[in-house]
Amino acid sequence: MKSKITFFTLFFSITFFAQEKEEKSIESYQLEYINSGNKFLSKSKGLNALYSFYFATSFNFDNEPMTEYEKYARTKVDSLLPIYQAIEKEKWKGKWKLKQLKFNDYNYEYIEITDSTVIFYNKDSINTPCRIEKIKFANYDKLNMFNFYKCLEFENNEIWEFTFEKVKGEKRLIIFIVRNTSGTGYFLVDDRSLIKDRKKRKEAIKQEIKTYYVLEE
Repeated sequence: MKSKITFFTLFFSITFFAQEKEEKSIESYQLEYINSGNKFLSKSKGLNALYSFYFATSFNFDNEPMTEYEKYARTKVDSLLPIYQAIEKEKWKGKWKLKQLKFNDYNYEYIEITDSTVIFYNKDSINTPCRIEKIKFANYDKLNMFNFYKCLEFENNEIWEFTFEKVKGEKRLIIFIVRNTSGTGYFLVDDRSLIKDRKKRKEAIKQEIKTYYVLEE
């Protein structure tokens, strides 16, 4: 929970900066996040550090030449990112069966993930792959999200986000298409917190609102 709060704090700081950037220089904001990232590194909190350095690269809204701080932050991201991508990929490995479908573009009966490929199976051909994609992590420059290190870019231009979670002992692979073949980006609007009825709001928040698969043991 503390990590999520930290990430949201970082995000809203950047959003505020976009609106008030005249009051403080780009370099000042970048230096703050670089210092934060180095402090996390000194405490062996690598993922928090990765987010800090990543956000330090995100202030150049006008595509100006990179500052020395941005260059420094990018070297830190480039060194940390493969570590956490590898950690996530290990969590994804296995054959996953569709459990909850929220959007038809995700309608594959099985998704199997190996060290190098993502293999898709339709309901009518569960023993014969209908699609095979090489594992290639998306460049973080193409992404603007909290889960930038969990995204794969496929040959057809799609970017998929994969998230592993364990809910009451059930291993889940949650998927979300961040960008489609034409380059259109998507984000998920979650308005469950606006439900007025307290009981209904509590029940709604318990539910997973994305498509997810469960691991076949």
